[in-house]
Amino acid sequence: MPRRGDKPREPRPGVYRAWAAARNTRRVFTGLINKERSKRQITAMLPIRDLLNRIRWDEDFARAEFAIGYYDRIEKTIVVTPLKRIDFPGDRPGVFELTDSEGETHTIPLHRIKVVYRNGELIWQRTH
Repeated sequence: MPRRGDKPREPRPGVYRAWAAARNTRRVFTGLINKERSKRQITAMLPIRDLLNRIRWDEDFARAEFAIGYYDRIEKTIVVTPLKRIDFPGDRPGVFELTDSEGETHTIPLHRIKVVYRNGELIWQRTH
């Protein structure tokens, strides 16, 4: 655990790190290199809630086919499912619900989302 006054570690190549100063806590946001830009320019990763809100409310951006990959604790692997099969309950903003092929509904927290694909291309990834 870093102490007050410690210098932050240098970020790994290809990853952007930002530390929040509020309450002496550290939040690390990793980002993907934008393929259209040079490899030296790195963009910060949006929080997953912001990306999901953009998909929900930006009509031009949402015209694509989206898939979300979440970590399944039982299978211990990342399960990719189309966004159309996912429901977001209005009374619980930190989770999404997924109904499997057997008709059973699973409630999954947003922090388990690891990847997001748009038209088959990876646009968002959480490395931890």
